[in-house]
Amino acid sequence: MQLLKREAVLLALAPALGMLGVYAYESGRYRFLKVPSMLIDLPINRLLMGGVAIAVLVTLLLMVIGVLLKWMIGRSWFARFLTMFVVFYIFLGLPALLYSTTLQGALSSLIVPVGFALSAISEAEKKVSANGEDRKVLPWLPDALFLASGVLLTSWLISGFGFWNERMGGSRLCQDGSLVAGAYRDNLILKTLPKPGAELDETVKLVPAAGAVLRECNPSFIGGRGITAGDTPRDKRLKSAAKESEELQ
Repeated sequence: MQLLKREAVLLALAPALGMLGVYAYESGRYRFLKVPSMLIDLPINRLLMGGVAIAVLVTLLLMVIGVLLKWMIGRSWFARFLTMFVVFYIFLGLPALLYSTTLQGALSSLIVPVGFALSAISEAEKKVSANGEDRKVLPWLPDALFLASGVLLTSWLISGFGFWNERMGGSRLCQDGSLVAGAYRDNLILKTLPKPGAELDETVKLVPAAGAVLRECNPSFIGGRGITAGDTPRDKRLKSAAKESEELQ
């Protein structure tokens, strides 16, 4: 009966969770492109496509975590610690890694999962309650707070994927020397492209989408900062190339 109640709650929350996931992904994208979050628009087709993709991702993550938690029962202390580390790294370390733009930031993503894994192992070895409740991940948290924490951490993870996807670059859409960052209602969100290797500024421009002539482009620029300490190697190369270009001119 308790299991059915939890499934019913998750089913009721599914539309809201899908919308939150799509919003989180777009917020990660816009953070890199330096677009205000107030311009995030969620049309029905994007909600449907993004919601399904996010639902599949979350389902696969939960299945993997469930298999890992069952596998660690009766294992050695190190095996249980490694399992808990992987579980916490998915929700705490991986988002930090996706937002990291330097080696220091990537290494720092290991710290918090290690601490939580050690804490969860020590608590899981204790008797959680008299009725034998068997939740092994942070068992001292109330169920509602545990669910809320999971939703927030999953949203952060999805946001990290959005930031990372934009940072990897690739083919984009441009219009008359401006980058098409997204769409807001019936308008395109444009960002003026800087010189190659330079940094995007904070300004945005909205233009009507009707009649707009778009083309594929592959611009080279420095976007918004994630978790960083100093310039990344890629940013240093871009700045160096931009400086050399200015000197030649």
